Amino acid sequence: MLVMQGVLFKYGQAPTHIAFKSPPAVQHPRCKGQLHLVLVGGLTDGLMFAPYCQQLASAVGSMGWTLVQAQLTSSYQGWGLASLDQDADELQQLAACLSQQQDCQAWVVMGHSTGCQDAIRFVQRHRHGPDSKLAGVILQAPVSDKEYLGMFPLWSQWEEPAQALAQQGKEEDVVFRAFAFDGAAVTARRFLSLFCKGGDDDMFSTDLTLQELQAILGPLQGLPCLIIQSGADEAVPEHFRNNSSIGRLGRAIVQAITLGPPGSMEHDNAQSGQLQQQHNTQERSMNSSGGASHRGPMESKTAAQTSNTALAANVSATVEPCLHVIEGAGHACTGHENELVSTVCKFLRQLPLETQT
Repeated sequence: MLVMQGVLFKYGQAPTHIAFKSPPAVQHPRCKGQLHLVLVGGLTDGLMFAPYCQQLASAVGSMGWTLVQAQLTSSYQGWGLASLDQDADELQQLAACLSQQQDCQAWVVMGHSTGCQDAIRFVQRHRHGPDSKLAGVILQAPVSDKEYLGMFPLWSQWEEPAQALAQQGKEEDVVFRAFAFDGAAVTARRFLSLFCKGGDDDMFSTDLTLQELQAILGPLQGLPCLIIQSGADEAVPEHFRNNSSIGRLGRAIVQAITLGPPGSMEHDNAQSGQLQQQHNTQERSMNSSGGASHRGPMESKTAAQTSNTALAANVSATVEPCLHVIEGAGHACTGHENELVSTVCKFLRQLPLETQT
């Protein structure tokens, strides 16, 4: 039985605006205020959704961090009626609560599954908000909902009715109930967002171009970012797992964040081509030497990273995103909690937090 001790508190006016905070065991040596790791689950998730929650709370607590598990209106069966914008705005309310009532000096948002989309949408909408104090982003198991739902043939039957409702201006009407999952009511808008190419939730599909990824992920540029992929993620179609699409997507995510949004100074076609060539060279070198196809967070720079930095010498960002693949792990890293937790803790230790006097 999973048992966690902490404080349950409200951060907004809605009945669903509840968060659970696991207190730190020690004070962070460099910070006087509180440091919060905010964990956001995916579709159907709520509090204590992952097997690593307890271990993660204990580990970050020993470093002076609190683990805050966010419950949103979209949690549990609410996902079918909600939206990423709504989730991001509720995370902003939580950030304001942490800043104004919880003595927050800095916080990191960690998204799991569709919670990764929530984290990205928060950055897109609220990165520079007055109460954000956002110090970093962790994306754990970023996968394509479109490709995941494509593994369930019956879902395609709802595309035509959903499109018809949307064309009639009735996108908020419920098109079906997802009894195969949890029985949630799903609006036409949310179905199209999750299921269709170019939908609002379509952020990690393997058919996205680099420029499309830049438009989505570019706003994360300059923030410390950690991407954690699971090498045997069951939420990824098997044929994508078998042809190394997971690894290519991870590298593309890193590249898109590094280059920034299209049209920015960093988005230079020649530079982009050179950076892609550098990633390919790095991959061939690692494969020929028998090394891993990923690197851990915040490790010493490899030759490829040094080259990337040189190529982007005029890039305003000072922090490069980090990619870590947990080989053999499933979507929630069951049985691989130790590696997940140690990877997150290493990332947190390396954050450039300022001493508060």
